[in-house]
Amino acid sequence: MFFGALPTLIAGIIMIAYRVIIGGPGMYMGVAVILTTSVMGVLWHKFRFQKILHRKYPYIIEFLIFGLIVHIDMLLCMLFLPEGLFQITLHDIFLPVIILYPIGTYLLCIIFLSQFERNRLLKKLMDSEEKYRKIAENTSDVIWTADLDLNLTYLSPSVERLFGRNSADYINISLEDKYPIDDLNKLRSILREELEKETEETCDKYRSRIIEVKHYHASGSLLWISMHVSFMRDEQEQICGVTGIMRDITERKQKEEEIFRLAYYDHLTGLYNRRFYEEELQRMDVKRNLPFTVVMGDVNGLKLINDSFGHHVGDELLKKVAEMIKKSCRADDIIARFGGDEFGILLPHTSAPEADGIIERIQVLSLNEKINGLDISISFGHETKEKNTENINDIIKKAEDNMYRNKLFESTSMRSKTIDFIMNALYEKNNREMLHSKRVSKLCKEIALLLKLGKEAVEQVALAGLVHDIGKIGIDEKILNSPDKLNDDEWNEMKKHSEIGYRILSSANEFSDIARFVLEHQEKWDGSGYPKGLVGKEISFEARIISIADAYDAMTGERTYGKVFTRQEALEEIERCACIHFDPDIVDIFVTKMRNEANDVC
Repeated sequence: MFFGALPTLIAGIIMIAYRVIIGGPGMYMGVAVILTTSVMGVLWHKFRFQKILHRKYPYIIEFLIFGLIVHIDMLLCMLFLPEGLFQITLHDIFLPVIILYPIGTYLLCIIFLSQFERNRLLKKLMDSEEKYRKIAENTSDVIWTADLDLNLTYLSPSVERLFGRNSADYINISLEDKYPIDDLNKLRSILREELEKETEETCDKYRSRIIEVKHYHASGSLLWISMHVSFMRDEQEQICGVTGIMRDITERKQKEEEIFRLAYYDHLTGLYNRRFYEEELQRMDVKRNLPFTVVMGDVNGLKLINDSFGHHVGDELLKKVAEMIKKSCRADDIIARFGGDEFGILLPHTSAPEADGIIERIQVLSLNEKINGLDISISFGHETKEKNTENINDIIKKAEDNMYRNKLFESTSMRSKTIDFIMNALYEKNNREMLHSKRVSKLCKEIALLLKLGKEAVEQVALAGLVHDIGKIGIDEKILNSPDKLNDDEWNEMKKHSEIGYRILSSANEFSDIARFVLEHQEKWDGSGYPKGLVGKEISFEARIISIADAYDAMTGERTYGKVFTRQEALEEIERCACIHFDPDIVDIFVTKMRNEANDVC
């Protein structure tokens, strides 16, 4: 019944052989009983055993009926006994066989069934243990249990892959060696918080928490881990420990931090950006932060520096300014760059005099710093919110107005100094430029006087002549000092100098009137010049003067390549290019002047 066909066959053969060896008048009966009951047992095992084993059907009556059938079969097999022996035996055993033997069969079946059930459950338990053991040993996550003091009582082997320590070593090190102190305090605080919830009637006994903390690796590096933590309970449903799963989320955290940096930080300076500034402004605009001061700052001359020395120098200036502001502010202050040259500072619990002190610290630091030899100048303005009823937007507007008012005075001076510095820097790059600029300025003034221009116009054209090549500060020094004729790429780079000069000069109020003259001094009368290709009188009158003076001095002065023209050769070349490159009326006046001077010398 319980062991299947093969065990029954083997047992049957052994019993039949044994019965045959014994022999006697009951041999045929014994063999018949063995054969018939074996067949019935095999059939029952095939069709009924699994259903009985899984208790899909009631089995008490079935076992009794099966026992009765088997023993009726036994009585029928007694027909193989000799006639006289059959009647005597039947009389002696009929009642026990019909009544007691089926009950014995039933009890025996119950014993076997219980053992099979026990074996089945034991196997299921062992399979389950093996499955979870394999999961614990092969998962990348660390499974652990601990007491309420967070002393570990179990740790899965994957701890070595995650933290670089085997289970024994990991269990033996202190919590302080596993977690940074802030994260350890966070863990303990959450544990206390959850234990306090146990007194609440609505407390979910099967709750869990997900905690993200930093954890030391054996190498000393920090990992981010996520812990899914829940409580273990005893038979009385009382908390007896903690269990959890630890997972490495370092890569995810790094990506989150990168996304946060992109969303809330200025990539150049490392300060917060406008988005974060505006969110923090709303968060900090509360009564407990009063007095609350907003500071606005603007770097003077940034565009001028970008145009003159390149954006890489301007970037260095912004980084230097950010560094100075950070050094001067407190840890809780919010410092942001809005893009371009503007900075904002939020100062909670800061009065106006205290804000003045912070700004003064920044200004003192700026006096000791330079970028490419240039002074650093920052204009600031601030306003303080002292009452909760004041509107923060009005405070910001007043801070901006104060900053722009200060900038009017500070920025003009800074730009003038910067342009002087640029000219000196250009002369250092190429000493010939200083001599050339002074000669061109002198010629421009002389031509303007011959043309009977007003005093202011004469001064303007002379100044424009002096700074007409200021844009060359943005040209590679190798190109400026090249001993050979420039190739196409180098020439295209050189042609940018008039536009660069225009941007530099137009950024300063005192030079803005002459910026156009510098932009157009390389234009040609026939439209073949640059950068706009202007024709004839589309070119400003002052630029036409500079063009002739510049060309004459370029031909007669010291040159890096090509022959130096004599005065006569240069004048003849200028006459030849009248109506092509130069204004013919100005050419006539200039050539006449120069020849008269030559005759006077003779």
